[in-house]
Amino acid sequence: MSEKVETYPYGITREWQHNNRLVIVQTQGDMSDEAVNEWADLLLKTLTEMPQQGAFFFIDDLSHPNQGITPHAMKRGREVLSATPRTRKQLYFAVVLANSFVNRLTAVLMKQFISWNSNVVYGIFTSREDANKWIMENMKKEGIVMDEKANTP
Repeated sequence: MSEKVETYPYGITREWQHNNRLVIVQTQGDMSDEAVNEWADLLLKTLTEMPQQGAFFFIDDLSHPNQGITPHAMKRGREVLSATPRTRKQLYFAVVLANSFVNRLTAVLMKQFISWNSNVVYGIFTSREDANKWIMENMKKEGIVMDEKANTP
């Protein structure tokens, strides 16, 4: 159901679906500062390009086995989280992390940071399938997807 797939350096892709109401950004695990900057800049750009009204859905797929956490990635990740419009309702943001001890710990810390004073609905998942299911449930709730058999992200 992809409507538009864009490719960026370091194996990063951005895919638009459901009439530009869903965007999926996926990395290939390159943790160089340059790759992290490309990823973060793309997320910041996407936040400015999303529709101003109505529901919007975002999947940030960081589940590649080579994906890790560096001080630079943490700094840029906080920058993205801070730029997310906290007062906007109907914004659903799913983050997919590989299932590891470090990522589970990171998810706990992220949940505390991103839930404070925010109307944005966040979900942190260790599988893309679970993130897709959560996004589809919320798309149905918001009236973006009506058919039970609609294609999943």
